[in-house]
Amino acid sequence: MTNYGTNKLINELTNKRIAALIILTLLSCSKPAHGELTNNMSADVVVGQPDFNSNSINQGGAAGANTLNNPSGVFSDGKRLFICEESNNRVLIFNSIPVSNNASADVVVGQQNFTATAANQGVTASPKANTLYNPAAAYVLNGKLYIVDRSNSRVLIYNSIPASNNASADMVLGQSGFTTQTANQGGIGANTLAAPTAIWSDDKKLIISDHANRRFLVFNTIPTFNKAPADVVIGQSNFTSNSQYQGGSAAANNLGSAYTSTSDGKILILNDPTAHRVLVYSSIPQANNASANVVIGQSDFLSVTANQGGGVGPNTLSNPKASYFDGKRLFIWDRENHRVLVFNSLPTSNNASADMVIGQASLLSGSPNQGGQPGANTLQGSGKMYQAIHSDGRHLFIADTGNHRVLIYNIGSSSIKNGPQFDQGKALIGKVFNDVNSNGIQDTYEQTNERTNELTNKRTNELTNERINELTNKRINELTNKRINELTNKRISEPGIEGVKVATDTGIYAITDPDGKYHFPYIEVGQHLLKIDESTLPEGSVITTDNPYHVTVTEGVLTKVSFAVKLPPERINELTDKRINELTDKRTNEPLLKVSISQDPAMLKPRLLISHKIVTSEPTTKRTNELTDKRTNELIEFTITCNYHLFIARSNIKLYDKDYNLIKTIDLPNPIPSKFTLPISDLSFQTNKPTNKSTNQRTNEPTNERIYYQLSVYDKNNREDRTGIGEIEP
Repeated sequence: MTNYGTNKLINELTNKRIAALIILTLLSCSKPAHGELTNNMSADVVVGQPDFNSNSINQGGAAGANTLNNPSGVFSDGKRLFICEESNNRVLIFNSIPVSNNASADVVVGQQNFTATAANQGVTASPKANTLYNPAAAYVLNGKLYIVDRSNSRVLIYNSIPASNNASADMVLGQSGFTTQTANQGGIGANTLAAPTAIWSDDKKLIISDHANRRFLVFNTIPTFNKAPADVVIGQSNFTSNSQYQGGSAAANNLGSAYTSTSDGKILILNDPTAHRVLVYSSIPQANNASANVVIGQSDFLSVTANQGGGVGPNTLSNPKASYFDGKRLFIWDRENHRVLVFNSLPTSNNASADMVIGQASLLSGSPNQGGQPGANTLQGSGKMYQAIHSDGRHLFIADTGNHRVLIYNIGSSSIKNGPQFDQGKALIGKVFNDVNSNGIQDTYEQTNERTNELTNKRTNELTNERINELTNKRINELTNKRINELTNKRISEPGIEGVKVATDTGIYAITDPDGKYHFPYIEVGQHLLKIDESTLPEGSVITTDNPYHVTVTEGVLTKVSFAVKLPPERINELTDKRINELTDKRTNEPLLKVSISQDPAMLKPRLLISHKIVTSEPTTKRTNELTDKRTNELIEFTITCNYHLFIARSNIKLYDKDYNLIKTIDLPNPIPSKFTLPISDLSFQTNKPTNKSTNQRTNEPTNERIYYQLSVYDKNNREDRTGIGEIEP
């Protein structure tokens, strides 16, 4: 069996963690923390306050590493937490996600230390590369930190995540340099900003919420120089206008205000709080003045009344400042209703109703802190609020601005994660292949006549030498002729590329195997970036698919991402030579899933393997009809290795034909046996040819086809683990 590649799991897959996973899973003693979202759910951790019942500015004293004053934005890259503080003029960085109340930050950006809070470090009108003035939002993109510095009308870019206090930015958008702060410097245009409030990117496009200009700027590529211009404007007809509703009334192509944007790389969602609505675009606009397809919070695109002129309801909004879309669910921070609305799926028609609410007891309530004191299940939406909600797939982060705190909700499936072997819904697989024809698809391509002859001659000799004692001349000729015909078609599959590093934004990577395949047994649900490390490709290679690639990992869905690379000519020949035997053995159409998702057995990791060998039950003593007798008495003996028997409720072996179509399923006894035998006559690659008069020709002669097999095991909840694909030759 072939492994997809070497996976390096950072932090989580330590000896202690793996041991705990296996033991707790086998004993079935893990308890859910929160799992699915529910109405009026309580937060698990509070940042900025000592407990859930407190809400004082800076905890009633001076600013510190554990205090907050109007937290306006929140972001997590899955490892760290970033909190923007409007009134303390700083961004706090927590190098790990807090797991207990009142945690202290590790790094502060915009100030020299944790006790300083002055705008632009005391000189309000003189910004610098290391100062901030009312920061609204933070975002991490491809190892870089982006900070939306609202009152300096700029976006700062740090080429690496700051590791110490008072770091300086490396690039600026919206201004020509680090020492200016004029809104629309030099006149409103494609490269200016006026009080921006949020930022979003998928590492291909970048979108900035240009609040005071009532527009969203779309950059089709990530900017690489100061004051870079945008390519598309949303909410205005051109780059030089900034009128509310474009000087008229509300419509699908204009804005009352621009606050935040969110996307999965395809759908775009924009917050227009002045019009008390959220706009949904079916794709990221490619031209100016695009119209939205769906409106949330209003019955149509012309209406702009808070709560639609009535009471609070599941389909109403009042000053919705922020949204977050994880590719499946949509979260809307409905500020004046002091709640976060949750839509289990993205609305496809106007005036949709939410499915759940956070911060209120019901979808009909809208009082700050539910009419009382702050608690773990309440919200207060007053104060400055911008990019105030985010999720990394495991946690939901809400900047509860009016209560001067950030709430963390554990929304993973359990407090103790199941081992990767029973979490296939979050697995990710793929392949890096040589895209010979540069079309981005792994298909077949024309092989040269010279190469065809080489393959034919080599394989003919192999067949003759290998089978001379076993097959008659007639059979040799049959196989040879058949193989020659196959090879002279001269089309072969584009081969995989071995040894390529595929990295993710979660801190893990994989190295492709000899077939070009890679495999991540566990990726957090949500949006991620995958990227080929180009230094692991031969010089002169050209990547013909997106790199990096934006992918959304969804619970219960096996995600597949392949990368196409056009190799230089000398490398193509090298790969072709290496694959001669595989091609002639009909392996070009092998199934992709040729790997176990179990981990290596070291350090108590789960282990599940199956192998086979051919054994003879009763050897014949007669030479006559020797081949027929031998084949009749052969058995397939499977050897099964498993180190988590207690967790297995049932198991089976599946047999597949050469096209990976299921032939049959063989249920195994429980507990799973270490050895299991199967008569070869039960396999479906036998043909029923009549007995020939010649004793040299077999009855039930096998064709030149392969059978594939795979072991699957299931726990009591019917969650499956499976081994790689094994091959039984005829």
